[in-house]
Amino acid sequence: MRTGDLNASGQRSRIASRVIRSTFYPLLLTLTLTVLVTTFVSYQTSLTALETRVQRLGSEHQADIASALWQFDTETVEAELANFVSQPGIQRAVVSDLTGKVFERSGQLSDSEDLVIRNFSLVRRNGDQGSEELGTLTIEANRMDIWATVRRRVIALIAIALMSTVFATFLIIRQFNKDVIVPLVRVSDNIRNYSRNWHDLQIDPHREQGSEQTDELDDLVKSIHEMRNQILHARKDMETGERRLVQAAHLAGLAYCTYDAKMENILYCDENYATLHRKTVAEMLQANVKADFFQKLLDRDAIEMATATRDRVVNGSDEIQTYRLQFEDGEFLFLRQYFVGSRDQQGRLEAVHVIAQDITGEMMTQDMLLQSQKNEAIGKLTGGVAHDVNNILAVIAGNLEMSLTKVEDSSVIAYQKTALEAVDRGARLTQQLLSFARKQPLHPVVVDVARLIRELSPLLRTSAGETIDLQIVSDGGIWKTRTDPVQLEAVLLNLVVNARDAMPGGGQLTIEISNARLDSLYARSNREVSAGNYVCVSVTDSGVGMTDEIIEQSIEPFFTTKPVGEGTGLGLSMAYGFAKQSKGHLKIYSEPGRGTIVKLYLPKVQLDEAVIPPVIPTQNRAKLAGVHVLLIEDNEQLRGVIASQIESLGCTVRAAYNEITALRQANDMSRVDIILSDIVLPGNMDGRRLTQRLSEILPAAKIVFMSGFTENSIIHNGNLDEGIVFLQKPFRLNDLAQVLAEQVTDTRSQ
Repeated sequence: MRTGDLNASGQRSRIASRVIRSTFYPLLLTLTLTVLVTTFVSYQTSLTALETRVQRLGSEHQADIASALWQFDTETVEAELANFVSQPGIQRAVVSDLTGKVFERSGQLSDSEDLVIRNFSLVRRNGDQGSEELGTLTIEANRMDIWATVRRRVIALIAIALMSTVFATFLIIRQFNKDVIVPLVRVSDNIRNYSRNWHDLQIDPHREQGSEQTDELDDLVKSIHEMRNQILHARKDMETGERRLVQAAHLAGLAYCTYDAKMENILYCDENYATLHRKTVAEMLQANVKADFFQKLLDRDAIEMATATRDRVVNGSDEIQTYRLQFEDGEFLFLRQYFVGSRDQQGRLEAVHVIAQDITGEMMTQDMLLQSQKNEAIGKLTGGVAHDVNNILAVIAGNLEMSLTKVEDSSVIAYQKTALEAVDRGARLTQQLLSFARKQPLHPVVVDVARLIRELSPLLRTSAGETIDLQIVSDGGIWKTRTDPVQLEAVLLNLVVNARDAMPGGGQLTIEISNARLDSLYARSNREVSAGNYVCVSVTDSGVGMTDEIIEQSIEPFFTTKPVGEGTGLGLSMAYGFAKQSKGHLKIYSEPGRGTIVKLYLPKVQLDEAVIPPVIPTQNRAKLAGVHVLLIEDNEQLRGVIASQIESLGCTVRAAYNEITALRQANDMSRVDIILSDIVLPGNMDGRRLTQRLSEILPAAKIVFMSGFTENSIIHNGNLDEGIVFLQKPFRLNDLAQVLAEQVTDTRSQ
């Protein structure tokens, strides 16, 4: 056997050994059977030939020996017998008379019983006289000579057959070894020695074939390669599926871990689970659940809930719980966890498997939805109430102002002014509610916040009081923002007043203006915040501070910690609504006993517009003398009050209460300089569409809208349409005079 018959471990090929045995032994058996058959046939053939020869010799010489015996020719008889004995295989020849007496013999008497004996009668024929028997010719042939001949033949045959068998076996084994064994051993060694990387599995049996025809071994190698390719393809699909599953789990915020039976240590966790807890997998496996998670990431209530959940899971219950994890940097996430226990055959808890899902986005979306629904409900309520309340306040204010011009009694005037102040407070109250609901009409312009606060600082210091040390700090190069300066001033005053009330014994109050960048991470952690550049106004006090619970409630309308009668609870809610309505953000930081920081973020203006400072209303009634005003108001009482106010300014006024009367008055008036119209009118036509029709008749007339309702055809989400002049009910006579005077000035300048 050649070296190729050895496998990788140096052992002789078991297949080759079996092939040798299965080839050689049948050949040997065939050889044995062939020898036996050949021996038998050769012996029988030789025996038959010997018997035939004996028979032939006796028959041929029978008459001659009988004649010589009749003549007593001893020499002739002796010569004949000697001739018999000289023949191959003839042992002895004897001639005897009728009495059995030997007349002549030739050859040696053999003791062997393995003889062929034939007797021939010696008869003399006398012509017609008949025949006379003279004696007997006996010829003996030894069959041992046949065995010697057969033995020689068999030995020669065995030698030739054995050599042929060995040679044939050698050729068969050699060819089988070349075509089968050696390639199979190489295939086996290739498979056994591959590096567990299916890409490296390449089987080459190194076969030398003169033709391109393939056989079963080639089919085997091809099948192995196809199996390798299928495994690689399946592994690729599996890896792709695993990556997609991991990506899907990551996108869905899914993670997995396994706790021990007591839920004190983590036995396994994936990277997602570790990332959710801001740790590596190695750190998670070293962590203690109670010390590193419960006490560091959960508040007291959550710890109690988590402990109760753990006890129920350990006792055999599957649980689903949601936790709020609070990290050291103030960021948080909501984690929903599914706890499922696995048990051994005896029912003992072996481990607890947990599937966790980051639902922070879902919770924030839900919170935003609830907040939006709440704001919408408040907006609908405040909007509807504001319309009626503002109309009532407008009637009261108008009548009070008109009566002031007709009363000279100072005591009565004092009462009237007190009533007007109450009307103003009522108007501010509705405005604050509208501001929280993000429905307060805004007049946004490009504002330099640092300049506005510097100009407002005397009023801010007066509002803060003498016991408060107010510092205003501003960085250089403060960006501009687009907002309503009047509402911004109101927000700042409210924040200063709140800070003052938080420091009843005096303290430090700082207003800081700076540029700020809110990144995407901050935006994800705070609802309704867009990443970008902002102008930040920070109001910091050294007052009593607030707890987290109070901070969350502080922006709710009418929530206050002040004694009854000392606050409306609308200051921070107004600031919050103003920030959101201005597409900004309000953030409150506070700790009990360590003061409060309120940060108002207003978005950086994107257009390079000129800064428009706040307009300070001025009274200029002289400009209004002789101005013709068409008044459209559906409320009869309010219509009369406003008409009287306009007349008191020296104007000529005609009043209408709907579309028909307005069109009639427009046609009857010699000229119309200003159309003052309510937005909400009875019927299917609002003030916006009515004034459009009137503009076709009176193209030179200026249009001023007024309304106590905050969501209509010219106000959308609290923002006025471009180019709209608007008076918010209730308004004072000076406000009315200022707006009308501006319209007259614009008309005359043209």
